[in-house]
Amino acid sequence: MEETQQRKAEETQKRKVKAVARKRRAYSEFLPLGEALGGYIFVCNNGTILDCLRRNIFGLPDRFGESVRAIRPGTPVFLYNYSTRLLHGIFEAVSFGGMNIDPEAWPHPEIPGRSFYPAQVRVRCRMACPPLNRAVFRSLVGHSAANRYHQELSVSQALMLLETFQYLHWYCVTLAQQMATSAFYYWHV
Repeated sequence: MEETQQRKAEETQKRKVKAVARKRRAYSEFLPLGEALGGYIFVCNNGTILDCLRRNIFGLPDRFGESVRAIRPGTPVFLYNYSTRLLHGIFEAVSFGGMNIDPEAWPHPEIPGRSFYPAQVRVRCRMACPPLNRAVFRSLVGHSAANRYHQELSVSQALMLLETFQYLHWYCVTLAQQMATSAFYYWHV
């Protein structure tokens, strides 16, 4: 009898774990369970992007708390502005991800001392690069049938984004140097 109850308790626990895993996977923003976190995409709009950049902190709603806690210092971080549909980078986490790191950032209108986007991480700009449009970055990181992309990036996805941003940075610097050189010769010949 005792063995039957124990078996039932174990089966109930397994069902609960599977339900949580299914619920977690239902959000297309997350990587499959067990896959290493290589980077992270935070989301903003035209109304919040300046706060993100001025405060050097990125935030998301409560439901991303567990996911954001996986961020470690040095993790590549990107910022997607859904108003302009541009992905900005390259940023780097300088803190561990956590909850309400800066409660004054995006204050919650109903709960004093709490941020409207409490899943937060402090960041710094690693390299200022031209932004990527949505079509380009989605082709690199993929997206689900629900037309959403993963906010958690695998190591290979993060590396692809880093290489693309670095190439754009190099291309823009090279182009600017060529234009400056051409202008110099044009006016001095």
